[in-house]
Amino acid sequence: MVWLGLSVDEVRQAVRACAHIVVPDPAPDYLQPFLATRLQRDHPKLAARVARLRQTECAELFRLIHALQEAGRST
Repeated sequence: MVWLGLSVDEVRQAVRACAHIVVPDPAPDYLQPFLATRLQRDHPKLAARVARLRQTECAELFRLIHALQEAGRST
């Protein structure tokens, strides 16, 4: 996660923020502001970081979230 500038805990928070949606692969562009908004109240610093991610970084984060969601459904 270091390549995204996010800690493991921050990735966990992002995954939790997406728990009520199914993140497709590839993720649509509107998911970045959605995630930043979901994080804003409880994790404002993380929300700001997510909002600043480059498109390629954000796509990588959402691929990871998608993979974790898929793994959770298969267990």
